[in-house]
Parts: sequence; structure tokens; C-alpha cells
Amino acid sequence: MDIDTFLFKDRFKQIHQSFLKNGWVTVYESTHSGLEHSALIYACLVHRNHLKKFMADRDWGIRPGSEGKPAIIGSFKDGKMVSAYYAFSEKGLEPLIFAKFFSHNKERYIDITEDFVNYYKLYEKATTKQDRQYFFIDEMGEMEEVISVKPDLIKFKWKFLLEFISIRKMCLSIGFDFMNMQSGTISEIQPYLRDENTIDWENNYNHLIRPWTIGPDDLNLQSWIHGKSILLDDPERATTYFDKMYDGDYEEFMTGYDERGDLVYTSCNDDHQSLKMTFFKKEVLDKYYNDAHKYDVDSFGISCDYFSLKIDNNVMEYVPVFVHYLSSLPHKEQLHWKHYNIEPTEDKKMSRRYYQVMIDGNWATEPSTPDLYFKTAYLEFNKKWQQKFGWPFYKELNGLDQYQFKSLHIPTGNNIKSFCDQIMSLIKITIDGINEENLVKGISLEPEDKGLTKLEKYLAYHNAEIPDMMQFLRNLQALRSGLMAHRFSASNKSTRKAIEFFGITDTNYQEVASEMFIKSVFTLHTLEKYFIGPRKEDE
Repeated sequence: MDIDTFLFKDRFKQIHQSFLKNGWVTVYESTHSGLEHSALIYACLVHRNHLKKFMADRDWGIRPGSEGKPAIIGSFKDGKMVSAYYAFSEKGLEPLIFAKFFSHNKERYIDITEDFVNYYKLYEKATTKQDRQYFFIDEMGEMEEVISVKPDLIKFKWKFLLEFISIRKMCLSIGFDFMNMQSGTISEIQPYLRDENTIDWENNYNHLIRPWTIGPDDLNLQSWIHGKSILLDDPERATTYFDKMYDGDYEEFMTGYDERGDLVYTSCNDDHQSLKMTFFKKEVLDKYYNDAHKYDVDSFGISCDYFSLKIDNNVMEYVPVFVHYLSSLPHKEQLHWKHYNIEPTEDKKMSRRYYQVMIDGNWATEPSTPDLYFKTAYLEFNKKWQQKFGWPFYKELNGLDQYQFKSLHIPTGNNIKSFCDQIMSLIKITIDGINEENLVKGISLEPEDKGLTKLEKYLAYHNAEIPDMMQFLRNLQALRSGLMAHRFSASNKSTRKAIEFFGITDTNYQEVASEMFIKSVFTLHTLEKYFIGPRKEDE
């Protein structure tokens, strides 16, 4: 005989923990194996002013299949029968979940009250009606699971359910019925025989252990717990998530020094400090560059479906931001920026271009940093080439290439992984992106001729010998052949030569990347000069 199972040690642990575990509360469970074991947990909502009466007995008030469904109740008024519609027929009680059974196809499943689903605007993801998940989508578009629905088990994330019942001034009742039948002698359970009630402010249940004389001979001992527990609302939680989001905390950022030389911190929600500037490590942008599907980063800002932030992305070493602009961020995003906040020393200032655009309103200026300038020049060059020749020099950016272009940037730190990633993207967009199909029309080629050789023959065909540009492109391409798991292998001659050409060391990845972008801009300007015509600033 398994005495621990018979005495429901695990189930008592559940009861004493109010059916809460790891932030989740069980609101439904239905398991059974014949007469030997069965368990039913079923939760409903109780109005606070009905709680005292409700806890006076062990009755659940609402049971699966009779969830206080709508009713029309008649009464006499002034000698006449008057009918009234009630959304829930059980006074003071509301269902949280609905057990449904359809006799025409024998299908069963559990539904969730729409009040809860609509309150949080939950997103439902279902494999079947018996296997579903509900997610809350926060202000950053991140998903958090709130409800887990399995055929025999339903759990709610407690922090969400607690807010819901607190707003509504209701409590959560969890009814439970656990039965265990085993075979044995009465002497084995003699010390445990009981018919014991537990009644306090949060529980009302009975535990019965007895011989079971009317059952089958092999199951002659019974242990049974029946009753309910209550989880109270929390008046301090009676504030909606959306109130917290729009009236929540605002972080403070370093904006200067006081007369004693101590750092001054300014709240980003201080309207009187709108022209105060704060500064951040360049690494603050990695999060956004690394998720180009979600975020757009340019010279003046970061944007996505959930927020936009004006920044000065025209300085190589750090990111200046007017502190008041940070108030537009969700609080968790403010915390991300605060982690990278740096002291506002005298040498830190906004870029000249940012001043020209944001203060003077002159939007005609070019980006200041080589990576941003390259991306602008790349698109302009391809547009001009298309207009003149009827086909783009670089193939149209689609799919992954488009996201590689969006995320292309000078590494924010001296990090070889980031450096290698950006080299691969630059090669992919430039060398691999050359429109070879149109480039080689009418040109005599050898079968072994590939990308850069085709470009070189195209240049020669048009009497445009540009050895310095080709040397840069060939060395850039050679780095890829020596790239292994985000590091360089100097095992082949061309890679060693390229490393020497660019002067790559373990301490200058940012500097080298910047130079690569500058040379890539020169490549665009050189091709434009030879094939399209002089740029206005060159005239």
C-alpha cells in the first residue's frame, strides 16, 4: 500500500500553497484511473461581498457543465410577472472557465471567459481546442504566456489573474475533489482513520479516511478530500496594466555636474530639461542592429512598430540623445538605455550634422559616419545607374540581403565577431551583389571567370582601368576565404595578404571597419565618375 499517495501528501502541499507554483495557479484539472484514483480541480470567481456566505460550506457554487449560465428569472411586481435577464444565474459567482461537451460529435473542451481574454487582449495560439496557449503582447511586441490549456490541465499566470480579480473586487475560489481507493486491511489505516473538517478564512474542506465496504473487494479503503480554497484579491493591484504603462516610472540619466563636481541625474520625464543632452556607449545600438526585422536604425533615430526614438547616430564613439526624448520609450526600454549611460564629459557633444538638422532644420546634409554615409551613397548610386543604363549595378535587395543592409554598421566595440559579421554583410551587398548578368553582356569571358574578374573585364572593355579599387575589392573578398567561426585563419596566402593590406590586429577592428566603409564609398564615387558623370560636389 502506498501510504503517501493514500494520505494525499502531494495534494495537501497544493492546498497549502493555494494551488500556486512558480508563478502559475492551477484552475482546472481532471484526471482519473478507474475507481482507484480521481482528481478534479475547478475554479470560479466570487464577489467580495458574497465571500462570507460562500465560505460557510463546502459547496463549489458552480461546477463543470453548469457554469452559472445565463438565465431569465421571473418575479412578481405590482401583481404582474416580470422577467429579467441575468448573465449569470448564480448570485455572487461568475465562471472563469467553461467546460463544454457536444453530444452530436462527443467533443469536449474548456473555454476561457471572454472578459479575461478581452481585458488583456490576449492572443490565442492553438494546436487544437484541447491544446491552446494565450499570450499577452506588451508595448514592445514581446509575448508572455498567460494561460496554458491542456486537455486535463489549465493554468493561469497568477500576476495577470490577480490584477483581473483585484480590478473587479472579486476573489478566486478553487474547488477540489480528490479520491484514492486502495486495497488493504483496516489495521493498516487504523492510525489514519478520520472524518476531519478544516475551516478557516481561506479553506473549507473535509478529509475522510474509512473502510469502503460497498466497493469491490480489491479496493476496500477510501481516502477522500472535498472542499474549496480561496485566493483573495489585492487592493494594491487594483490598477490596470495600461495605467502602469502610461503613468509608470521614468528613469534618470546623467546630464552634467553640480558645483561640487557630483554627477547630476535628470528624469527623462522632466519637460523643463528638454534641451539637456545625455550620452551612451555605442553598444546600446547592438540590440537594434541585431534585430533588423524589427528595428530600423538611421542617422537620426531608431524606430519600430512600438516606439520611435530620436538619437544622434553621427558620432563614432558614443550616442548623444536629448534626455527628454527617452520618455517616449517603454520603461523596460529605458532600462536598456540606462545600462549604457556614460558620463557627460566636456569633450562629448552632438555631431555637427545633428545640429544642422535638428536645430537649424537643414535636412540636405549627408550622414557623418562612414557606415551611414555608405548606405546612403549605395542607394543613390544604384538609382543613378539604373536611370542611365536601365538596369541596377547592384542586384535588388530582397529577403535576407535587405536585412543585412539595414543592420550594416561599424562594430560598436572592438569585437571580432561583430567585425566578421559586418565584413560578410559588406561583401554580400557589394561584391556578391554585383549584377553580373547585365554587366557582362557583349563582353568576351573565359569559363572560369567569376565576379570580380567579370567586373575587371567590364572596366577594361570600357577603358576604365582602376587598379587601386580592384586591389581593395580583391583583398576584401580574400578575407572571407579566411573567415572561420568568427575569426580569421591565416592558413592561405591570400588571407595573409589581405590582413596585411588592411592592417588588421586584435585591437583595431573598429578602425579597420571604418576604413573599409570609406573605401567602399570611394568605390561608388569612382564608378559614378567613370560611368555616370561627375558628382555635383566634384564639379
